[in-house]
Amino acid sequence: LGAVTALDDTRTILAADLGQAARRPSLAADGRPMPAFTLTADGFVLTRHRAEGSLPAIEKVAWGHADGRLLRQPFTAIDGAPPGEATVMADGLAGARFRVMTEQGWSDSWAPTDPAELPRAVEITLLRRDGVPVVMKLLGG
Repeated sequence: LGAVTALDDTRTILAADLGQAARRPSLAADGRPMPAFTLTADGFVLTRHRAEGSLPAIEKVAWGHADGRLLRQPFTAIDGAPPGEATVMADGLAGARFRVMTEQGWSDSWAPTDPAELPRAVEITLLRRDGVPVVMKLLGG
């Protein structure tokens, strides 16, 4: 029951992050421009609105798979900063796959012409070590 509750909590936080996605490009730690949503080989990075009254009003968050864990990692600043400390959202994973819904359907890549564009939805497939996949499909911002 604990594993199911943890996955429900993870899905809730993922849904909140994606549902609050902001059409605001940012700058990477090295100063390069970053789109509002970036799909990486092991996850994604997005900018999102924070709860009303929170400062800063927008933040940048990375979700990714590393060392058998699903991680959520807020950045210390939206522009020009590296990611901060990661929180383990799920453990005991053999792998993970991240896809986005585009106008053409589900895709393993995301290269919008407009850097403020957001995917329609995000699909995350977590492969547990026992071989059972857990698929989460979440609407974008």
